[in-house]
Amino acid sequence: MKLDCMQEAIAVTTEIQEELFQEMGVDPSFGLTCLGKVNLTYENDQDLMIQFYKFVATEEMVCDEAVHGPDEFAERMDSQQKLQEQQLEMLNYMRRFHLDDQSAILEKVFICLCLTYPEQDRKKFRPAFK
Repeated sequence: MKLDCMQEAIAVTTEIQEELFQEMGVDPSFGLTCLGKVNLTYENDQDLMIQFYKFVATEEMVCDEAVHGPDEFAERMDSQQKLQEQQLEMLNYMRRFHLDDQSAILEKVFICLCLTYPEQDRKKFRPAFK
């Protein structure tokens, strides 16, 4: 079960990376090969990998601000901050429950999301449980 979840996460991540490379005009196979080389070369260099992912996150934020403008970007960041605070509250609340109960709650949330969002959007949050 855990291996299936890990493989599913890797497949989704790879699909997203391929789409991003395609949008940037980079051959997805070449882009993934380059990412793989970076991972192999620096996989044990935790500081470098942390800095790399910080850079990627910062780059995404700069692009968002350029696309949406400073006012809308500030609103989006504020909304994101509030969402993260709510998620942390929910996580702390969920930790009080037994693992089986946590899984049942998350499954119900997933079902609600499936009923709320169109099918094409649902692909973004495939269940990690079966």
